[in-house]
Amino acid sequence: MSESLELLAPAADKSVAKAAIDCGADAVYIGAPRFGARVKAGNSVSDIAETVRYAHFYGAKVYVTLNTVLSDAEWPEANRIAWQCHEAGVDAFIIQDMAWLTADNRPPAVWHASTQCDIRTPEKARMLAGAGVSRLILARELNLAEMGAIHAAVPDVELEAFVHGALCVSYSGQCYLSEYLFGRSGNRGACAQACRLAYDLVNASGKRLASGLHLLSLKDLALGAYMADMAAQGIRSFKIEGRLKDVCYVRNVTAYYRRVLDGLLAQGDAQGSVAGSAVASGADLALRPEAYRRASCGRVSLAFEPDLEKGFHRPYGTHFIEAANHGEKASLYTPKAMGEAVGRVLSGGGRRWLLQTAKPLRRGDGLCFFDAQRQLVGFGLNEVREEAARQGGRGKAAPRRPQQECVWSIVAAKDVPLFAGAEIFRNQDVAFEKRLRSERAAERRVRVRGGFSYEAGNACLWARDEEGLEVRLAWQADYAAAENPGRMRENLRKQMCKTGDLPFEWTDFETGTPPFIPIAELNARRRELLEALYGKRVSAHAVRPQVACIPAVVHSSALPPDENGRPQTELDYRANVANAWAEKFYRAQGVAKITRERRPGQWLMQCKYCIRYELRQCPRHFKNTDPGYQQDLYLIYKAHTFALRFDCAHERMEVYAVQNGKEA
Repeated sequence: MSESLELLAPAADKSVAKAAIDCGADAVYIGAPRFGARVKAGNSVSDIAETVRYAHFYGAKVYVTLNTVLSDAEWPEANRIAWQCHEAGVDAFIIQDMAWLTADNRPPAVWHASTQCDIRTPEKARMLAGAGVSRLILARELNLAEMGAIHAAVPDVELEAFVHGALCVSYSGQCYLSEYLFGRSGNRGACAQACRLAYDLVNASGKRLASGLHLLSLKDLALGAYMADMAAQGIRSFKIEGRLKDVCYVRNVTAYYRRVLDGLLAQGDAQGSVAGSAVASGADLALRPEAYRRASCGRVSLAFEPDLEKGFHRPYGTHFIEAANHGEKASLYTPKAMGEAVGRVLSGGGRRWLLQTAKPLRRGDGLCFFDAQRQLVGFGLNEVREEAARQGGRGKAAPRRPQQECVWSIVAAKDVPLFAGAEIFRNQDVAFEKRLRSERAAERRVRVRGGFSYEAGNACLWARDEEGLEVRLAWQADYAAAENPGRMRENLRKQMCKTGDLPFEWTDFETGTPPFIPIAELNARRRELLEALYGKRVSAHAVRPQVACIPAVVHSSALPPDENGRPQTELDYRANVANAWAEKFYRAQGVAKITRERRPGQWLMQCKYCIRYELRQCPRHFKNTDPGYQQDLYLIYKAHTFALRFDCAHERMEVYAVQNGKEA
């Protein structure tokens, strides 16, 4: 049987969820009222239920996030919320806490292991699969070969991976820097984004190697070109990050990746994006029509052209998807959105400047640039005027062709320290945002074909949707013969092929020789028919699997060994155990000792990203490196000092707090 490829979009609330589904999302993930990994993105159960009804019409799914670490005192409320959401029809829960895999009073739901579970090895995948998890959301640091290895280890478990959005620099679930600095825990949904701050880098001799750089701030992820490769390695759900993003962001990004995924499915023999990939041959990467299918239905119509360069984003990168580490993963000079590159400054001063760009500018647009100190400066446009393009710099003005560079005269909303040659970025395109905010920005309609028959007083209307669901409406009536059968046939087709406010799209309507039927009756019958089909679709996709609760007794070998290959009998704070149910889960697997508190000398963050490599100062990979980088290195933020440790054998960097000259 073919397997579905799912596009999974974020939803801050029900309106954003609807927008994502309209733009082609096969599923959305949305926060529960509490206990989601974005504390500011909670939603009421009634809003979640409304989202479920909307999504299920298209065969799309709704996943609810309950992916924080829970205390014993919080468990009863969290479990009550889970039951309410389960009864509202959600398709699965995204979880981090192992209590959800142990408690005997949890709902019989489908459980997806969050990326916060730090799933980066086949052994960890086997452990979670054996505990009853239906889907694994993989660590964002994995390359294609590592994804394939996990798929081979648990071939019957769904794999989900991020393809777009902001990235944590640490392995998810393994970062305690925000909690240390600000008392706000990422594992409790309150991350203060300490990785986006500016740091100084010094060595053990006190030499300052870098000042005021965002050394832990990664570029945003964009893996559209790798989706075929990822599917070939077992990924079945492609996830977009952004549960705090607005409707414009979600519409634009979802529509973009819907086109990418549809293109892959339509290609059939599409090859992976990496020519000569060391992971698999081109034939192995082929997407075959019989192997993959869409995870939901409905044709999407857009009133805008998706463009990832527009809207909020940092510079894009592909990060670790290829086995080779190519560096340039950080956005060192700013953690903010730069937008699309539009051109450069020619001349000017104060508020009035001349720019050269092929992008049409408009009043109200937001532009930005890096000043002489490499600080990002933003400003709005109060006035814009396009100067005519000139041939050879002199002579008669020529009309501007599309994508032809032209000179623009601008008046900024304030004095700005621009300079000739400065590169300009647009981080707010008012015309594009206006199209995205429109209620008609996107429409999604389920295709329907149907027909009408009439014989000996027995009339019948039928409609069948693109998934094969069918409804029939039969009645008895003594209709008179039509005076003009041809015209009546056309009237019948015209009236029946309307859909009103229901999201259907007729593709064909069959009829023989119809009798005379009043238009008012035709309209009433059509509404009754389509409303019946609408209800049938929602009901058909509301059927949820009832999953038996798996007991906590899992054989001890299911717990992955430590990195030295030894059985794990002790766990520390990195296991994120905060309640008795989670403790029961691990003790059932042979763990004798669990320490919940962070002890002095233990790290705050663990990363695959490496600052020395990023700055091209790693002696294993680069020649002629600065000897100053071979000493112990430290990050400085205000009065805080953090020691860096480089574990090259395991390809990771660790960050420790330093207090009174000692690692805390």
